[in-house]
Amino acid sequence: MPKNLNEKLNIGVRSILKEYLSKYPEDKNMLLTEIGVPPTIIEFDLEEIFDITL
Repeated sequence: MPKNLNEKLNIGVRSILKEYLSKYPEDKNMLLTEIGVPPTIIEFDLEEIFDITL
């Protein structure tokens, strides 16, 4: 995937997750697990998680 497309996707997913989790913060572990975030970083802030996965 072209780098700029990957960045746009990353920003879009991060934005949607932030909006959703602002309403339903108790769903964070479940959502991140379902999208494949490694268990070792689930407790990180979303910004940190998406910076790690770039």
